[in-house]
Amino acid sequence: MNMKTTSRKPSPAPRDTKTPSPESSDLGQGDTPTDVTVDTTAGKLASITVVVKADRPQKTSSLTPTADESIPTRKVARGLAATISTTKLKQAIWLRALLTANRFRVIQTIDVAVCCFAERPYKAALTAAQRAMRGLVKADLLKRYRTDRFQTVYGLSQKGVDWLDEAGHDASSSVRRVSDMTNPEHRFWAQFLVLPCESRGIKAQTEQELLQLLVAV
Repeated sequence: MNMKTTSRKPSPAPRDTKTPSPESSDLGQGDTPTDVTVDTTAGKLASITVVVKADRPQKTSSLTPTADESIPTRKVARGLAATISTTKLKQAIWLRALLTANRFRVIQTIDVAVCCFAERPYKAALTAAQRAMRGLVKADLLKRYRTDRFQTVYGLSQKGVDWLDEAGHDASSSVRRVSDMTNPEHRFWAQFLVLPCESRGIKAQTEQELLQLLVAV
């Protein structure tokens, strides 16, 4: 009696199967959590790969600063206000502006910017001059007028004369003369050429001042 024998082949194991194991819940306080991955391939021994979470790159956001970065505090330069009081500084600006108005009889805001804030950039000097002129007009030390060409000019009022007299300077009001001016364009250009020269230490005079000097001689 012949019996037919059949050979049974072992069934292959699943191919490319990765079975992740859950993280151990028995970790102590000082242990480092790990991920264990078992790779079983047919015909090969099982390989175990251990990945420590401490070695993984941490996700960082560029918007949130880290604990090591320190944001420097921004300091604002106060200029002359750091050495003298703002009240004395305002009085000095007002005195120089009123003396300029008494000298030229009529001034513009840019004249005060040149004679009082020559060390500043143009925009900063003009802003400071506008603030000073608003204070002088509000205190009734200067009078504001508008010419036929829509130019804003300023003249020294009687109250401004009294203010200069208290400071020890002789002055006279120029309100009536300024109110009659229609187009003092030539005068303004002459003043604007003289004031920058004097702010840089160069002696300069307007035509009217030079004429008075020649007559006195």
